[in-house]
Amino acid sequence: HDEPWPGGRPNHYLFDLNRDWFALTQPETRGKVAAVQEWAPVVLADIHEMGGDETYFFPPAARPFNPQITDAQKAKQVLIGQNHARWFDSEGIEYFTREIFDAFYPGYGDMWPTLNGAIAMTYEQGSARGLVWTRRDGSRLTYRDGVRAHFLASLSTVQSVAENKALFLTDYADFRASAIEDGRRADDRYYVFDLGVNRWQAERTARQLVHQGIAVSRMPAGTRLCTETYPRGALVVDTAQPSGRLARTLLAEETPLAQDFLEEQENRRDRGLDTELYDVTAWSLPLMSGLDVTSCARADLDDGVSVQADDPITPIRPAGDTRFGYAVPWTDAGQATLVLKALQAGLAGKVTDKAFTMAGRTFPRGTVVFSSASNANINTLEDIAREVGAELVGLQSGWVTEGPNLGSGHFRPLKFPRIAMAWGEGVSSLDAGATRYVLEQKFGVPVTPIRRRTLSRADLNLYDVLILPQGRYTNQGLDDAVKGFVKQGGVVLGFAQTVRYLADSDVGLLSTKRETAWREDGGVGPETASSAQTAPGTQLENEADYRASIAASAPPPDSVPGVLLNTVADEHHWLSSGYETAVALFTGRDIYTPLNETAGTNVFRFSEPDDLLASGYLWDENHQQLAFKPFVFIEGKGDGFTIGFTQSPVTRAYLDGLDLVLLNAILFGPAHAD
Repeated sequence: HDEPWPGGRPNHYLFDLNRDWFALTQPETRGKVAAVQEWAPVVLADIHEMGGDETYFFPPAARPFNPQITDAQKAKQVLIGQNHARWFDSEGIEYFTREIFDAFYPGYGDMWPTLNGAIAMTYEQGSARGLVWTRRDGSRLTYRDGVRAHFLASLSTVQSVAENKALFLTDYADFRASAIEDGRRADDRYYVFDLGVNRWQAERTARQLVHQGIAVSRMPAGTRLCTETYPRGALVVDTAQPSGRLARTLLAEETPLAQDFLEEQENRRDRGLDTELYDVTAWSLPLMSGLDVTSCARADLDDGVSVQADDPITPIRPAGDTRFGYAVPWTDAGQATLVLKALQAGLAGKVTDKAFTMAGRTFPRGTVVFSSASNANINTLEDIAREVGAELVGLQSGWVTEGPNLGSGHFRPLKFPRIAMAWGEGVSSLDAGATRYVLEQKFGVPVTPIRRRTLSRADLNLYDVLILPQGRYTNQGLDDAVKGFVKQGGVVLGFAQTVRYLADSDVGLLSTKRETAWREDGGVGPETASSAQTAPGTQLENEADYRASIAASAPPPDSVPGVLLNTVADEHHWLSSGYETAVALFTGRDIYTPLNETAGTNVFRFSEPDDLLASGYLWDENHQQLAFKPFVFIEGKGDGFTIGFTQSPVTRAYLDGLDLVLLNAILFGPAHAD
């Protein structure tokens, strides 16, 4: 997490490892999750450091609380916190509680164990950042001070549990037993994943849940569940299980915030104060992964078998004659993985930007065809498909009954992409790291990091794609290098804040502008003063006039802590292959004007107001302003393209439903550049 504390608390940054507990992208996280399942701790302390001018934080946690947390868990946080206070008071160590570090988002190092029944807490010690830190008030904080406070809090935690052993053990057991009972009574007891939609990602998500101790059942093709029939089968999570509260938090479309807390945040906004929403307000795995999931109260799972965490994904093998070659339908990221591995192995494939029909089957835009005539080693495709768990379709002939023939200009040859990425000073290390993780670890595409300050001197002709993760970019020769790369046929990808740079008039690679805040009353704040010494006279008749008089003349939109928004794809553009809609994570305040059709294409735009919010809490003004605004746009300059993502598609590496559009950009972009 690369944003400082709300309210301007200095020098405190949280690392993505402390947001990864359900995403499980890192081996360290997977190891911690496995350890918690093995040990079943009744108490877990997640111990950190923060800015050197802070004191010490221990529980109770701040609001909001996840609704799956029980009153018994909250009470034991208070019990432990009071014991800490007695010890810290006796030793003269300053501390604070409740002001920050909420208990809402399930990916925290304290929240994931809490949703499994533990009393899990964050402890934060002001850091000496070495041996000694001189605070703003002139006092000195030493490394020894930090060690002493953490040691004291740790011993106090052990004491609290030891002196209340029966209480902690009983409440832990009750939490997990009551999760089963709550699940049995719930209207959304069963969550059903349709394997006919985004099959590969559904399979991966099921294994992600099983890794966390959540049981998943596989149902055969033709099963009827929740009043629906699933021709390709389904995966089902029954929340009547010990980890049911965690399962429901991860799978439900919405995790509600307490109404009185929301009213307080709106009141703070009205008074010009920072809100107390510390992190994202939405994280639904089905939405973020682009899955078709439904829920219901009753389902028959007698024919189901348990999914295991390390089960390979079963491929869909070609049936019948393959004498002409194979088609790879462009339906999910598993299909893209197959194509990438095939290209890396030296096979030659062509992608279509228009759907075609062969032998009674329609293949969507983005489908890749590997012909036997162009590939002496084409049989290796089946081996790769088996390894990936992807779908291959055998082609008896090149004859199509509808759409472009394989020799048409709509079919373009692909090559394995050569990718460079900005790195270092001015570039968000978290966004850059997430980009490399998604491309290299998930999909096996190497990325060459080039330090930001040397990028203008690099030989970019060696690459097909240049990725500029979110960051602050300044010229220093960079403008000419980036513009030259695009004009000569390169593809530039810019994420989030980087769109500001690409849209700057000196760069001119995206013909868009960042918007100021929209107001329903059309107000724009106070008039500009008539001179440096005087201002026109005004009469302020009420508090509304007063608020208008102190408002900025062209303020940015209010910052959004993190919501999931629906987007709509332009289904005629190759960049949206595999999509009709998608869900994006929106954070911050950057909203952009759509590209004019003479300049480029808004490939994904945010939905209309009534369908915009998929999950989370969004300020009303932002809600109205974001509707129909671009999420992904593309603009050509010279022989190449600039692709802007107004929000990063790789945040925390857990937006799996956006993986395919990123792969479209790096695979299909160079194929369509002149």
